[in-house]
Amino acid sequence: MGVHETVPSSKMERQQNKEIITRGVLKHLQFGKANAIKSHELARLIGIEATATNQQIRKTCKELLIHKNIPIISCTKGFFKAENSEEIHNYILSLSARVNGLQRDISVLTNLHREMRYG
Repeated sequence: MGVHETVPSSKMERQQNKEIITRGVLKHLQFGKANAIKSHELARLIGIEATATNQQIRKTCKELLIHKNIPIISCTKGFFKAENSEEIHNYILSLSARVNGLQRDISVLTNLHREMRYG
């Protein structure tokens, strides 16, 4: 950890950081896929350090979707608020394709594991 980096010292400070990120995400995310914004750019706009995966941004977006029903979705261009049901539908199709791919990988790996274990 660098000299200028700090670790939140208390639960209250971590909660304040979370609130800053949440407010920033809500403020800077726009409606529509055409207005998608990369997580590192969102971090910059909020004023937090942009990390390789921007885990805090991603986690906040998922929490807002799941707990607040705010239709924040993502694409290769970044995150955005769904503008209409078509954008939501397309995202559902994308998620379904990923789930199917993961299920296929799990099946293949499960079979390989069985072969290696009991072969």
